[in-house]
Amino acid sequence: MPDFRQEIPPETDKLLVCSASPAPKERVPWAVRLKNFLQSSSFSPEWLPPSLQSPFVGYLLAVLLPILMVGCVYLITCFLPSFRFASAPIILAVVLISLGWGTLSGLLATLVGTLALTILVVPSLMPLTFDHDEYVYSAIMFTIIGISLSLLTSQTQHARRQSTRAQVSAESTRGFLYHILMHAPTPIAVVSVPEYRFELINSHASRCFGMCASTILGRSVGEIITHDDIRQVIPALDWVQKTGNELSLQERPFFVDLRCDGGRVKQYFNIYYQPMFSLQGVLDGIIIFGVDITEQVEARQKIEQLLSQLDSFIGVVAHELRTPLTATKTSLQIAQRKLKRTLTTQPLPGVSLQKNEVLGALRKNLMRAEQQVDLQNRLVGDLLDASRMRSDRLELHSRHCDITRIVQECVDVQREQHPQRVLTLKMPSTQNISIMADPDRVGQVVTNYLTNALKYSDAEYPVAVEVTLKGAHVRVSVCDQGPGLQPEQQEHLWDRFYRVPGIHVRSGSGVGLGLGLYICRSIMERLGGTTGVQSRTGEGSTFWFTLPVSA
Repeated sequence: MPDFRQEIPPETDKLLVCSASPAPKERVPWAVRLKNFLQSSSFSPEWLPPSLQSPFVGYLLAVLLPILMVGCVYLITCFLPSFRFASAPIILAVVLISLGWGTLSGLLATLVGTLALTILVVPSLMPLTFDHDEYVYSAIMFTIIGISLSLLTSQTQHARRQSTRAQVSAESTRGFLYHILMHAPTPIAVVSVPEYRFELINSHASRCFGMCASTILGRSVGEIITHDDIRQVIPALDWVQKTGNELSLQERPFFVDLRCDGGRVKQYFNIYYQPMFSLQGVLDGIIIFGVDITEQVEARQKIEQLLSQLDSFIGVVAHELRTPLTATKTSLQIAQRKLKRTLTTQPLPGVSLQKNEVLGALRKNLMRAEQQVDLQNRLVGDLLDASRMRSDRLELHSRHCDITRIVQECVDVQREQHPQRVLTLKMPSTQNISIMADPDRVGQVVTNYLTNALKYSDAEYPVAVEVTLKGAHVRVSVCDQGPGLQPEQQEHLWDRFYRVPGIHVRSGSGVGLGLGLYICRSIMERLGGTTGVQSRTGEGSTFWFTLPVSA
């Protein structure tokens, strides 16, 4: 496995290592934390007009209201000297200020109330001596109670406001999501568990059932879907309820009432079942999404139908072409045999040497014509094989055979047809490697690899064929020294009718339909083997296939 870290500069590597470790938490001074706490705990009453919601109003009331309360208490003590609840009105003022404007205003009200109570009220009730226990106790307790009430009240009010805002935000989000679900251009429904009753359904989903939403809500899935579609809906809901996982079903046919006239039309949908969980993690509903893909499915089916018709047409044409080609090849072979007998016998009396040379040239032309007929026969065979593979009608006659013998025969044939080329063959030490396959089809694959290697490499470069035994599989590879292939070209190399752009024939005929490698891969897949290519631009290509070795 390559070490990808070698591609990263050392400095970058150090940065990556440092960033992976958790960053130390920065210590915030207590003064800053106190300031942040007081700012977050300060607010203004929402029931006041906007012009009076300024924090300054809270500070002003925090000074005036405790003084006003102390003044009232002072007047009461003048008429009722035995009054013993002097701090109660001031505490009420602190609570009101804290509820309305938060902690800062509450603390300020507590400070002002403590000073005013100490200066005006307490001396009228007891001698002004700081060594008096009750005097000190009253001042301290009032301050503690005021600060505690200020903090507690402001935090409670702050939490209540946050809760109210969160509730309003949640309701707004819920309404927004409800609006999206109801107006989404796709069928959406929400069912409860375990009864599978419709709790929400948008217009697109209700239109599929030919009913209005009010008629569907509250009823079970079995009551609404009474036809054969229920057989695929209920098992899906049961699976989601049992596992708690989402489920997607692709290209499912459903019969829906699009015109609301009772007539059901076949439509195709991608169905998604999404579980919904409560805050406690309990499954409390299932969302059903449907994506209408009828147009795509019908378009694909139409294309497949056209391709099937094209394959049938190709099959008929190929059969019709083979008849005259066979007759032509037979006539050429008969003519060649007659010319061969004529040229091998003694020259006929009265026949000039020039006429014998003409007969020799005619024989060569007949041989070239036979080669062209063989080429046309191969192209017609490729068309027939491709059409049979698409319709899964390609016949294979598998039996035990020796892969080394098949490869040897294919190489010998190519050596005879291309005597000017160098073909090397490397065999394993094992003499007989038995496979269960169709020997004719395996030979067809080897021949296709060889003809491509000879066609797309220069005549002065050799083509290497190697058979290797690796465990329970045998590997056959054909290596050339041609132009090589780019990675994006290798991705489409096995596609039907694909011809690599920019790659030109370097020797031999350039006729081809782009079906050879497609047929090779299809044959190997049906025989339980694999195919592949290893190539680099400018360094040639190695095409290979593997087959399992039979016992």
